[in-house]
Amino acid sequence: CGGAGPALPADPAALAAGLENLGRLDGRSAWDSRAADIRLLAGRRDAIVPPGLTDTAASSLSKDHLEWIEDGGHLLPLTHPEKCAAFIRDCR
Repeated sequence: CGGAGPALPADPAALAAGLENLGRLDGRSAWDSRAADIRLLAGRRDAIVPPGLTDTAASSLSKDHLEWIEDGGHLLPLTHPEKCAAFIRDCR
């Protein structure tokens, strides 16, 4: 996904629990009920969540609730920390 590798050793139990939750949990109803409050920051070069998937997910949002970082990948807080911080400040 564009990173140099994990900073800490992986915890297999935590990773397995996280994958199980991703497969089991369905947050669509919460997403739909809070669409007016949701803001997304995404990278156009994200290899994990490509732009088409982001566009589909954001289709229920106002167009101004999705901000793209054109040269951003999946690890925006590591590769574009200033843009992420500004996005968070602007969402308040």
